[in-house]
Parts: sequence; C-alpha cells; structure tokens
Amino acid sequence: LTGEYNTDAASKFEELKARVRRKEFKKHHAAKIPLIIGDNDDFAISVKMYSLVGKTKSNPYTWLDSKTNEPVKIVSKNICQGTGALLMDSQIKPAFHYGGELLLFEKDEMLAIKNFGKASIRVMGFKPRSALKIQHNHRHSHFLYPAEDTVKGSTVAFAAILDRMLASDKIGIVRVIRTSGTQLRFAALVPQKEEKDEEGVQITPPGMHLIYFPFA
Repeated sequence: LTGEYNTDAASKFEELKARVRRKEFKKHHAAKIPLIIGDNDDFAISVKMYSLVGKTKSNPYTWLDSKTNEPVKIVSKNICQGTGALLMDSQIKPAFHYGGELLLFEKDEMLAIKNFGKASIRVMGFKPRSALKIQHNHRHSHFLYPAEDTVKGSTVAFAAILDRMLASDKIGIVRVIRTSGTQLRFAALVPQKEEKDEEGVQITPPGMHLIYFPFA
C-alpha cells in the first residue's frame, strides 16, 4: 500500500455503473427488413430496425360485469340501417362515393389497392447532406444496423456503403415499406459515424438513421 487516497474513485465508480447499465439493457429490434440498392432486387442486404424513442402506453383496461365482477366479452354486430336485419360478413362490402355514384369493392380489391409490395427499404438515390432540413424531421426516426444472421455479408456491404456516404457527405433517399400492406413512405438515410471515448468504450454506434419525410 502506498498510503495515497484515490480522490477519483467516486467518478470511476459512477463510470463503471454507467457501463454496466449500457450492457444490461439490450436493445430489441422492431423489425428485420431488406435494404435494396437500385432496381436490382438481387443486390439486397438485411438490416435491423430499432426504435430509439417511443411513446409510453398505459395498460389497456378490462370491461367487468357490474354484478359478478367477471370480465365480459365484447361482441360487435352489423345491422342494416334500413331494415334492422342482422348482416353477415359476406353481405358487407366497402364502398366509396365517386362522380355521384356509389362504387362497391371486393375485399380482395381493397387489399390489392393497399399493397405496394413486400417489406423493404429501396435506395432511390443520394443527395448532399445539406439538402436535409430540420423541418423534414416531423416524427421519431429509426436506426438501422446490419443483420448478419439473416443475410451473410450484410455487415461488410453495410459498412462499405456507410463509409462512402460519410466520406462524400451524402444522404440516401429511400422508399420504405415497413410491412406488407402498409403505406409506402419516402425517407432519408443519414449515416452516423462510430465514436469511442478515451478508453475505447463505444459511445455512438455506427449505423444509419431513417428519417421519414412529411410529404411522402
């Protein structure tokens, strides 16, 4: 023992606890989705999509019977407004007013209208980073990281694309379909460089932020 008192022990302990917390809370990806470059579907890598920020939702309430205090089952029925007769699912069709007429659609037709293709992120092109304005970010973004377990070579390809985007100070313009049947959106891919502290501990991971455009 040297008899010297380490006055920096408290700060070191707080730093150690911060590292433990970072390792303890594992990030769960929201989805795995192909990242396609251009029109060629054969050149696709797999990425994981993370939600870094989200709303905290309260637990749903349960309807109870006022006499027995037992949970009740909610059943919805469709009734004809004109006759009061109970309608079956086969008797109901979606309809829209167009040109003064009521147009009926089949359920398969409605599904086809809403279907823009399989879930994917397709790179349409690249723009200077200065083209992205603060007003374009109107909702929380998603963070993309390669998924090597789905498509082999995704990490190497993703790192190469990320490196060239950082070197040229470019952002990607992409078309996003999160899941099959969901609305098509356009977004920007903003590259993020890895950052480490003085001791080599990662502070900021490498990856890309998916920022959705408000006008797409």
